[in-house]
Amino acid sequence: MKQAYLCHAKLKSPCSGDIVMFYRSHDTKAITTLGVIESVHHLDDVDKIVPLVSKRTVYSFDDISVMSGKMTKIILFRSAIHLEQPIPYGWLNDEGVINGQIQTIRSISDDSFRKIMDEWGIKNCIYAD
Repeated sequence: MKQAYLCHAKLKSPCSGDIVMFYRSHDTKAITTLGVIESVHHLDDVDKIVPLVSKRTVYSFDDISVMSGKMTKIILFRSAIHLEQPIPYGWLNDEGVINGQIQTIRSISDDSFRKIMDEWGIKNCIYAD
């Protein structure tokens, strides 16, 4: 499934081919989905953002218009795996994968990624240094 993630995160941009994990903060407080980034864009023009994300996001034109009031990071990605067993915040914190609350996009180490893959039995996924 092709999707888009829009944010104002200051983190250095991820790159095409990077693996992303999605954390649901409002309800399950767990990583639920893995995806692969297709491309990353930085735009502040609603007329350029909307065609890029139109069929990939639930944001309305008005939502995107408000976001585009400042430079917006647009990450186009494909969902790769929806986890049968979400990876809970408690485990991520206890294992040192994350430190503190997850409120925006952030990177994790290769070791942390391997730990997640091994501990949670995520198969059919390739990772490389």
